[in-house]
Amino acid sequence: MDTRTAPRRIANGFAAVVTLATLLGLWALWQITTISRSVTTLAGNSVPSVVLLNKIIQANATTTRHARSLNIAEGSDEDATADEAAFRKATLIGNDLTAYYTRLSSDPEDGRLFDVAKESRGECLAAVERTVALARSGKREEALARLQTEIDPILDRTVAAFNKD
Repeated sequence: MDTRTAPRRIANGFAAVVTLATLLGLWALWQITTISRSVTTLAGNSVPSVVLLNKIIQANATTTRHARSLNIAEGSDEDATADEAAFRKATLIGNDLTAYYTRLSSDPEDGRLFDVAKESRGECLAAVERTVALARSGKREEALARLQTEIDPILDRTVAAFNKD
């Protein structure tokens, strides 16, 4: 046995272990960086987007709920005025949330889905406005009929569109 080859073999084995450890460390660092980017995207965009979409859905529901109360209420003008004010406030809150969400859109498909949801929301609000105008002009029966035949299906489509986004 040649005594000169043993130290060389040990050095080559050690070099192989160091190289393997270095490559494993670099791979782990790359994985950690990828995970960090994913967590940052999740915390900075995905979760806030879902929360914001939920708030938009709630604002839409509040808007239609107050419009429904306004149409059903046969009480005083004060009640109707309070319902109309709450309806207007919920509409403005929904508008603000919708504008803010536009800045969170993360990719083209998300933007496309949100545009569809926004268009559906606009259609719903326009129908609600027409119904509120009917109720305020004393045509409550027609307004109530529109709530069931026109607004409820549009609201269902709007909620579904925001849930897809």
